[in-house]
Amino acid sequence: MTGDPFAPIGRATPTTATRKSEWAPVLPVPDDAPPPPAEHFKLGKPTATWRYTDAAGAVLGYVLRFDTTDGEKVFRPLIYARPAAGGKAAWRWESWPPKRPLYGRD
Repeated sequence: MTGDPFAPIGRATPTTATRKSEWAPVLPVPDDAPPPPAEHFKLGKPTATWRYTDAAGAVLGYVLRFDTTDGEKVFRPLIYARPAAGGKAAWRWESWPPKRPLYGRD
């Protein structure tokens, strides 16, 4: 250990927040897209849902709130995306890439 309390400890491993996603958002969500899932696979049914739209009112994705059994509030973004390598688009529990859309643009 060095005498500097602010010196780096070591190399940090990438987290999901710093890794590049293997899915690319489809913006806006196409009209023929399937409806978004009604519940999260672990958290269950949401207690609140916020729809993100562009200036024309087209849906860009959602942010959902879940209240856990221990009273914690958990928020999860939901976007429509396709694999970056190509393939069929699907609803994903992921956030938008940087420059997240503004809420309430419509």
